[in-house]
Amino acid sequence: WLLDSACTRSIACNKQDFTHYTTCEHVIEGFSKSVGIGRGTISLSYVLGETTRSGTVHDIIHCPDAPFNLISLARVT
Repeated sequence: WLLDSACTRSIACNKQDFTHYTTCEHVIEGFSKSVGIGRGTISLSYVLGETTRSGTVHDIIHCPDAPFNLISLARVT
């Protein structure tokens, strides 16, 4: 996962990462106008200092063509 201050939506490329999923179509600019085929929720674990924490990111677009997963900083802050 990469934190991205320029993207307006969080994007995930692997459907199996979603804990909640709904099929939809969403055009994504920036990945050669790729198409998102679903959206949903993903639970993540992350390390902050010496502590492992967990969190949930909602409204993530599923885009199988994306080269990596992005978390939109604008949506989580």
